Amino acid sequence: VVGGVRAASWPRGESDGSGDSSTTTADNWITDTRCYNIVLAAASKMKGAAGQQIASELFEAMVDPKSSTKEWADSAEAQTAPFRDAVSYNTMIAGHARAGRVQDALAMFRSMKSCGLEPDKFTYTSLIKASVESGDVDGGKSILDDMESKDLEADVFAYNTVIKGLCDRFRWYEAKELVTEMEWNGVTPDSYTYGMLMNGLLKADKPGPALTLFETACADPRTVDVTQNVQIYTTAVTAASMMGDHARALGLVSRMVSAGVKPNLKTFTSLMSGCLSSGQTRYALDIFGKISEHDGLSLELGVRAFCDSADFASATSILTEQRDGRREMSGKQVMASYNYIIDTALRQRKFDVARAALTELTDSGYIPSKQTFRIIPEALSVVPKKGQMREKVNDDNRGESEAAFDFMLFVMDLMDQRKLPVVGAFYASVLFEGSRAGGLRRDVASLIAESKLSAEGGTLIDISDAIECADEDSCLGWQDVFENYSDYEGKGIALPTVRVPTDGKSIRSVLAAEQRVSFGRQRRRRAAV
Repeated sequence: VVGGVRAASWPRGESDGSGDSSTTTADNWITDTRCYNIVLAAASKMKGAAGQQIASELFEAMVDPKSSTKEWADSAEAQTAPFRDAVSYNTMIAGHARAGRVQDALAMFRSMKSCGLEPDKFTYTSLIKASVESGDVDGGKSILDDMESKDLEADVFAYNTVIKGLCDRFRWYEAKELVTEMEWNGVTPDSYTYGMLMNGLLKADKPGPALTLFETACADPRTVDVTQNVQIYTTAVTAASMMGDHARALGLVSRMVSAGVKPNLKTFTSLMSGCLSSGQTRYALDIFGKISEHDGLSLELGVRAFCDSADFASATSILTEQRDGRREMSGKQVMASYNYIIDTALRQRKFDVARAALTELTDSGYIPSKQTFRIIPEALSVVPKKGQMREKVNDDNRGESEAAFDFMLFVMDLMDQRKLPVVGAFYASVLFEGSRAGGLRRDVASLIAESKLSAEGGTLIDISDAIECADEDSCLGWQDVFENYSDYEGKGIALPTVRVPTDGKSIRSVLAAEQRVSFGRQRRRRAAV
């Protein structure tokens, strides 16, 4: 017991003379090099500056073996004094490496050598870690080569540190060469080695070589054991999914189950992604149903699977639950899921579903993104493919053109109700499609352009029919203007507000669209006179 606190046994000095070992005072405890090194290691592993400060003070309190005189080294005091040894220096170098202070680690390394202490493999491994984590992968590789030149056997951790740095920088060919080198030097790669290589290949968009590496390791008796874990198998499933080969992905899952490896959530989400990429919606839904605890990604994939199977009610219910209390999905995942519902519903011409999804999106506090405004015209086939002209409206496609314009009027009203802007490209699409549909829809499109120009202080073709909207309750929507156009015409209606921030990318299309509907309206008015 030291100071009333029970402590672990440690070499002690002389007793306090009472004859009771339990009354030995703290001053009689021998604080030798080993004791300092233990406390030094604990301090260096503490997070934050406080731990590093304690470690530095302890290290400075230890005796530098080079600075001590021969007389003092032979004294009784020196026999229990805490000298700095290789363990002390290695601990400090490792602490600097964890904190990302490469220069401090290198300075400590030089100080260690100047004291006549020989660096060992732990010293070099810490320096490699410091260099790689600071971004100097080539420096870490040079230190690894220096180890070999000094006949120090590098362990798998040292090799993995450099391999990870190479993979993170897409230098996967050099990483593969280093794996070959470590095998040549008698160091067997572990599951972490293969995991990093395979993930590096996936980041480089090379799923085929990643699968080849996996199968090669499985076929080699020396490395087959390191592949039998959930992380390696999941990476292989992800690679097969990226290739759109759902059959191979399913086969890999069957293999891992047969090998006694239990799939985890990431395995299932990778498998779902592969099935959806291959158009195998039924398989994706089956996998979704087997997941007991979902995360944001699995729910996002579930929304996609339900949409692809035209079950929009189930897809929407997932997002409704997220709004009403559950929070597994991030805001980005929720937005992407709503966009997918809107896109899929519009391509299937299920306008009620798209309207409900867009309304719920805004009611949930989300603001439609640029992606939302991009997918709506594309899904409605309003935007022509690159290098092609829009097909003229005829009896065969008139209904489709009118439905597209009417839905975009709904979007304009929804944004106006929430006082939100629409992007310039979407605004231009509304005008172009109104002009293309002709008739009353072209007149409404021209009023939309007038309302936008009026808000900007621009010159209108004819502003006599437009007045400011003073009362929100009396303000009309564009759908109301369209449906009751004959009742409002010439009666001084208050045009709905159009908010359109334009940028360099959309200004040309906006001006062209406004000119198209305004010129047509002006020409029709002259003809009427």
